[in-house]
Parts: sequence; structure tokens; C-alpha cells
Amino acid sequence: MELMAGAFTISFSAVFVKLVGMGPDAISFYRMAFGGICLLIISKARKEKIFTGIRPALLALLAGIFFALDLTFWHRSIQYIGPGLATILANFQVIFLAVTGILFFKERVTLRLILSIPLAMTGILLLCGLQWSSLSSNYKAGILFGLITAMCYTAFILTLRYLQTGTTVPSTLSTMVTMTIF
Repeated sequence: MELMAGAFTISFSAVFVKLVGMGPDAISFYRMAFGGICLLIISKARKEKIFTGIRPALLALLAGIFFALDLTFWHRSIQYIGPGLATILANFQVIFLAVTGILFFKERVTLRLILSIPLAMTGILLLCGLQWSSLSSNYKAGILFGLITAMCYTAFILTLRYLQTGTTVPSTLSTMVTMTIF
């Protein structure tokens, strides 16, 4: 039940970003600050060890930077093109992850992947507009910010994945606390 409530609540975050009337940097800062404080309180209540070594701390710092950039670019995209399209563009990270997996991690290329990438790119073109030159500069910036969001989120996910491969793997909660506070 809590998972469903959390998913329901977070699904409105893009709408709240549009409605709140603050700048994208301020919104990103407060989202990270409030999230970090709440996670820190929870980790202290559970008596979780937060610092587990320099390598996990540095990787959490890097993940935190990528996540902060992800939020900042996403919030800018929302301001320019609206919450719906900005979120769709941010979710383009699945394509970036698939391509990264193929190029750097030797993951298997499947027929489904070969068909889905061009289909997804066609969908993005149709959603964003085929007449690029006729779009306003703010709309173009919003599209680019949305795609940069996807790249930052891809880097965030890959950094977390790498963090979980070391000999000293911190708990998920301590990783999130460290990352968010950084």
C-alpha cells in the first residue's frame, strides 16, 4: 500500500514543479535538501552506518551530482515544454542505457531492441514536432533540456550500478542518504 501511495504521489511531481512558481534551481535544491534530511532521519532511526569508505562516498558524491543535474535540467524542461513532454523526454534514458549497455558492457542486442530504438526515436520526433525551425527557442531549449535530463539520469543509474559492485557495498538507504546530502 505504501509503495502505491508513493508511486501515486511522485507521479504528480512534474505537475507540482510547474505549479509551484519557483525557479528550477531552487526547486531542485529544496527537493534534494528535504529528501536528504528525511533520509538522514530515517537512517539515524534505523541506526544505519552512513559512511562505509572513501570509494562509496566518492561514488555517492558523483551520483548526487548527476541526480542534481537530472532534476535541474528536468525542471527547466518542465518550465519550457510542460510536465508531460518533459517527463517523456526524461524517460528516454532507457534508450541511452540500452545503447550504453551494448557499447560498453557487451550486452546482447535483441530484435526487440533493434525495433524499439527507431520506434522510440520516431515517437520523440512526432511528439516534439517535425518542423524544428518553426519551433520557438524556449520550446527547443525545453526539448534539449529534456534529453540532457535523460543523459544525466543515465549517468546517475550507471554510477549507482558501479557503486554496488565494490567489495564494500553500502546499504541502499546509506547510499541514498550520502548521495542526496552531497
